[in-house]
Amino acid sequence: MRKEVKTMENQHTIQECKQRLPLPQLMANLGFGEFSKRSCRCPFHEDQTASFSVFPVENRWGWKCHAGCGEGDEVDFIKKAKGVDTREAIRLYRELVGGFPVSSSAATPAPAKTKSSTEPVNDVVWQRCVEAFDDDAANDLSVARGYSLRIIYELKSSGLIGLLRGRIAFPIHGHDGKVVGIHHNGSFTGHAWQVAGVLAYQLH
Repeated sequence: MRKEVKTMENQHTIQECKQRLPLPQLMANLGFGEFSKRSCRCPFHEDQTASFSVFPVENRWGWKCHAGCGEGDEVDFIKKAKGVDTREAIRLYRELVGGFPVSSSAATPAPAKTKSSTEPVNDVVWQRCVEAFDDDAANDLSVARGYSLRIIYELKSSGLIGLLRGRIAFPIHGHDGKVVGIHHNGSFTGHAWQVAGVLAYQLH
């Protein structure tokens, strides 16, 4: 029984880390921000074609090298980038997040859609989020998370970071490459669903 409780606590720890530092932000923190794209060359091998991808998977983020370097979630990325085992990767992940306390009673809520009267979100709306991410937002993020401004501006120029109602936001792309949602930490009213404590706009 104790073993089961401990396993649940560890899982909650990882889930909390993923909420606070999702894959695109994690990659930027580790110096891989330029590779946080739907399609690009792999950072882990000499790549002649775009074999690396970062993408949303249901209610989470994932990455994959289609040439065979690996795939997985945030913990798997740390393992690959740092050459460490799972235990050390989780420790590093928590350290990057800030060593916040673990809530053993935390639970992952099921997605719950809410109605909205806000305008439908599309690529144009997301572009406005990108444009809203100004120098002040970049500096605030750099100070708060320790990211270099170069990486932050690379994310913006690639359309991978924006500002939604004063909070950092990330695009969620569909299979056709179009924006289908917005990953957003915080709370707001609107057409959204709740995913493990993270709100994301639903576009359709």
